[in-house]
Amino acid sequence: MTFFEEIEAPNGTKIPIRERVYVPTELYLMFKMVGFEVKASWGGTAGRWGKRKVDFDDIEIMVIGEKPRREG
Repeated sequence: MTFFEEIEAPNGTKIPIRERVYVPTELYLMFKMVGFEVKASWGGTAGRWGKRKVDFDDIEIMVIGEKPRREG
């Protein structure tokens, strides 16, 4: 899902922004597609972070990934 809105800078300039919302499975697949091994994913919101499952009320997701070393 994509949201479009406009924010106002301190000098009064209006700046259009686009925000894309991802679900945990999309993030997992994106990490895998670029060669990362997903170690964990946690949910959170401003002021309420923790190592816990992603909840429907969470507005942020933290993904911990590791890119394997190349041999040779």
